[in-house]
Amino acid sequence: MADAVVKLTKPITTHKGAVTELRFREPTFAELRQFGEPYSRAFGKDGVVISRISYDVVNDYARALVQGVEPLLLDQCSARDGVAIGDVIIGFFSAPAAGPAPSNELPNSSLNSDGTPPLSIG
Repeated sequence: MADAVVKLTKPITTHKGAVTELRFREPTFAELRQFGEPYSRAFGKDGVVISRISYDVVNDYARALVQGVEPLLLDQCSARDGVAIGDVIIGFFSAPAAGPAPSNELPNSSLNSDGTPPLSIG
């Protein structure tokens, strides 16, 4: 996965001037072991997925992954920009894995063309 960029709605100020976008690199496996995942999931009855975001972990990743500015400058970001940064961090973990899509066809299946099993009259 490539770096991700957040275009800020409100620039932040550095000693080099105003910054209007922030770049975040992809996390490493070592960082995953250090910080953990930024969210947890629970699965309810009826297939409902409940996600809980750990904002402390998102903050740890944002400070570790930001490129080109001091991590403390993230404190200047607006709440809206903070949400966008959080979305980028979580996106590093929720992107689909590369590779072929799984097939839902069974090998040597004798299903009808509509996916139903053939009827047997005995």
